[in-house]
Amino acid sequence: MDAMPNAFSAADSSDGPPQGGFQLPSADLPRLELEKLLDEVSARAQDVLATQGRLRQLLHAHAVVASDLSLQAVLQHVVTSARELLEARCAALGVIGEHGLLDEFVHVGMDENTVERIGELPCGRGSAATARRDFIRESME
Repeated sequence: MDAMPNAFSAADSSDGPPQGGFQLPSADLPRLELEKLLDEVSARAQDVLATQGRLRQLLHAHAVVASDLSLQAVLQHVVTSARELLEARCAALGVIGEHGLLDEFVHVGMDENTVERIGELPCGRGSAATARRDFIRESME
């Protein structure tokens, strides 16, 4: 009776690939899988830290806004905080008054030269204001 080939036999102990198509797993495979898992854990930890930082910014923004409740100060804090949280170059916020026009318009992130080049700031009479009024009118019908 012929002996069955054994994957672990002395004949297969050469440095080359084993005969018969059977290969033992490489000793590097578990290490590569571990490195991949560690990279994934590290990436997730970085995401958590980034989210934690944004949450701290949001809590700070809340404290700043609540510290001075005058309308102009609150608007300024809201716009500044929104700009920081979104990492935007500039931000603006308009408040529509009872007569349908802008009562307040606060902007941050633009130097005086840029503001002068823009010219007159919004007043609530343009196409965006018309679209807003139409939307409000339609939603009340």
